[in-house]
Amino acid sequence: MDQAVEFINAFPECAAWHVTALSADKSQCLFNRQSIGRAALLAALPQWLRLNRCHLFVRPLLGNLVFLDLDGYKGRWEDLLAVRPRCVTTTSAGNFQAWILIDHTLSAKTAFWVQQQLTQALQADARACSMNQQGRMPGSENAKPGKNHVVQVLYKSLDHLNESIFLQMVPKPVFRIQADKVVPKVAAPKVPSGEKLLDRSGQDWQTVCTFWEQHPRATMEEAREYMRGRWQATRQHQHYYETLTLEKAKKHCQGPHG
Repeated sequence: MDQAVEFINAFPECAAWHVTALSADKSQCLFNRQSIGRAALLAALPQWLRLNRCHLFVRPLLGNLVFLDLDGYKGRWEDLLAVRPRCVTTTSAGNFQAWILIDHTLSAKTAFWVQQQLTQALQADARACSMNQQGRMPGSENAKPGKNHVVQVLYKSLDHLNESIFLQMVPKPVFRIQADKVVPKVAAPKVPSGEKLLDRSGQDWQTVCTFWEQHPRATMEEAREYMRGRWQATRQHQHYYETLTLEKAKKHCQGPHG
């Protein structure tokens, strides 16, 4: 309960919250309170936090909120804290979530743009880059298989986004003249001197095959969770690439009826 209260107190300007509870396998919605006031939320929390084996998700209803899902974060903490997040939580070993507020005078559209830029700069999960994305409620249990972890607040402040630091992280646009017009120049991918741009899909295949061989009864969701933060190759349609690799590797290791 203390962790949840600490998180809520990090957003004194927030009048309402969106709270959702899902069953352990996420197949059933236990409740979905799309807008609950602060007092009602605090009153309901003791009962909600006692729910056994369920996922409890939350989002402050603020138009200037930026949310980052940093599963498998391998960046520097100095870079993350330099943008002055309002709160950083840990959802399981090596997995984090960051909550950032931009200036309240800016629009929700601007907040979404900031979220997109920070998702790319800090290598957050692009699938969680939406303006209604919820995070895990501190003090609740992460009910994913094998996690058994209570969500904790790692860092809290009353800061807003450090705009000067943020702008240093945003790639500067480059332009060129084409047919008497100024058009954006598409930059070639930068490869460190002496290195080649490698296709690392083979490493992904080996890792996924090893997982299926060691866990023949695992579900696709468990395999996807295991591979979160372990993918080496990047594709334009990343989610499709990951799903296809998981399915093909499973069939390869277990046969068509595995």
